Amino acid sequence: GTDPAGGTIEGAGRYISGTVKNFTAPVRTGYTFSHWLVNGTNSGSSITLGITVNEPKNIVAVYTTNQVPCNLTVTTSPDLALDIRIDGTLFTSPKGMIVNSGTTKQISVVTPQQKDISPWPTGIDSRYTFSNWNDGNASNPRNVTVNSDTTYTADMNAEYRIDRASTPSLWEVFSTWYERGSEVEFSTFQQLETYNFSHWLINGENRGSSNPIVLVIDKPFLIMAVYAQQQEQYTLTVTTTPEPGLNISIGGTNYSSPKTVTLNSGTSRAIAVTSWSDTNTNNPRTITLNSDMTYTAEMKVEYKVTTGTNPAGGTIEGAGWYIAGTVKNFTAPVRTGYTFSHWVINGTNLGDANPISVNINSPKNIVAQYTAESTTKNIYGTVTPYTGNIKTSSLDETETLSNTEIRTTNDKPEYIENEYLLKVESFEETEGSFSTASLPEIQLIDRIEDYYGELKYIHVRTTASEEELRGLPGVVQVSRNSTFYALETTPNDTFYPIQWNYPVMNMPQAWDYTVGSRSVVVAVIDSGFSTSHPDLAGIFESGYNFVDNNTNVSEPNTSKDSHGTHVVGTIAALTNNGIGVSGVTWGGFGITLIPIRGIKDAAALMNSIIYAVDHGAKIINMSLGGASDSPAVYDAVGYAERNGVVMVAAAGNNGDGNILYPAKYAETIAVGAVWEDDS
Repeated sequence: GTDPAGGTIEGAGRYISGTVKNFTAPVRTGYTFSHWLVNGTNSGSSITLGITVNEPKNIVAVYTTNQVPCNLTVTTSPDLALDIRIDGTLFTSPKGMIVNSGTTKQISVVTPQQKDISPWPTGIDSRYTFSNWNDGNASNPRNVTVNSDTTYTADMNAEYRIDRASTPSLWEVFSTWYERGSEVEFSTFQQLETYNFSHWLINGENRGSSNPIVLVIDKPFLIMAVYAQQQEQYTLTVTTTPEPGLNISIGGTNYSSPKTVTLNSGTSRAIAVTSWSDTNTNNPRTITLNSDMTYTAEMKVEYKVTTGTNPAGGTIEGAGWYIAGTVKNFTAPVRTGYTFSHWVINGTNLGDANPISVNINSPKNIVAQYTAESTTKNIYGTVTPYTGNIKTSSLDETETLSNTEIRTTNDKPEYIENEYLLKVESFEETEGSFSTASLPEIQLIDRIEDYYGELKYIHVRTTASEEELRGLPGVVQVSRNSTFYALETTPNDTFYPIQWNYPVMNMPQAWDYTVGSRSVVVAVIDSGFSTSHPDLAGIFESGYNFVDNNTNVSEPNTSKDSHGTHVVGTIAALTNNGIGVSGVTWGGFGITLIPIRGIKDAAALMNSIIYAVDHGAKIINMSLGGASDSPAVYDAVGYAERNGVVMVAAAGNNGDGNILYPAKYAETIAVGAVWEDDS
């Protein structure tokens, strides 16, 4: 055998007495042969041993261990820099040293002991007692024999000091000791003297204003309750002159003037309009509030004048912006085949003076009305009399409304070829890349933007792909320009003027309570309107035509038979006037109506919605629809919803239960239809 065990000595077995046998000590890694022990007697140090087997023999090769350097490390947990001893010498943990294999050392940790380990509480802030070593041994001190790299960790029971204070100093600092790992709830006064609790500073870190606060004790803490001096509150009022109801901003939040806010004394706020009653011309400007204050913005008011002709044709000079109170002459142009009839300004007939002098004291939509010149012609031929029966009606007049653009809409989305709507961060950045990008030519059709600049879209025509357009600088979203159509609401029924729908809707009972109010501003987005219809006289405010990009909202090639005319007639036809039909609201004094011609595509529809919101509409009627979910249109719908606008849209007319867009959006009210018997 070998001592220590390891390796094999050849030759063990039974031999005839007197046999002479040689035995050789094997070479062993990490060990050096020392000597032989034969039956317990040292028999020399020769590697080869000759033995005469004259009795039983126990032959052992004795080795000594080759000494190798080993790392001995003594440390502490949970914290370092604690006091330890190795062979009686004091060290700070962790302590490492190199010793030869087989060396025995005495190790220990000082217990109890206390330290200052944190810069936050001042002085001694932690206390420790010994628990056990990481190998489970609980002796302290203990002897260890090192035969390889070894680390011994003294696991300590720790307590930490928690100091509590306030800023400003409202009480004396007081201290409490807690075991490590404890979960402790701390609270403070919400109000003390003339101070209000603001937030916690835990070891210098803002930990919020929750009161009480729960901490896990894993280190010493300085818990500082931060208080703020109670402040007097004052009111800040911002208004505008000569008119209220204008857009202002206080502290970055948009309001309509006048607006009063309550703020703490010493608070600074940025306010923005044009110029101020205290002669300050900075806009925006920052004011500091130390008393109740009123700031009045002195505004230079300009009104927009739009011009047009009906039927469309020719140009009336003078459209644009004018300072309030400006008096301006407008002249109806001479037109071949037409005779000037009269002026309609903001929906009111103002006579046939030409030129006409207009005091621009509000936005004006000035339309010159014409009648087609008639001529007398001879007709030659044979007239064959009709000999059948003629059925008469008791109705005074029946009109059948028609429009080639009114149709049942497919469930399949339709798009205008090579047209896209690009949602962008900056018009200038994206448009500036059109000429430098290695793409097919990009033609700019229109910019679309709301009043506040929240939505920015560019309407373009190009053969570039959607993926290529998405790669342009500043482009957030790309969508194809989808189509929308008017959804037919007028049956081709001789007896439609009987208007059975109003009793079904219980309108007579509603009219007992109200017949409408001019304060209700409704925008109708449709195919076009007969603004000179006698049963609609005076109901229209200024509108816009986003199909042709002008102010003429009349539908081309129609007189009184347009889809839009029927829709606004249902909403606001003059009522109780002895002619025509009745409106849900009683016309001129029952509603304020903004006509918008916008049934074409996604670009026109989103432009129309934004225009309606920015011009004060609180209800938008859309008797239109399309099968495509346009992200651009949805952005405009979201803009209207955020501004408190109610949107009503036609659900569809396919009879298959599929709701079209924009009625399908959750932000809109989708409206279907019933028969006379409520089915």
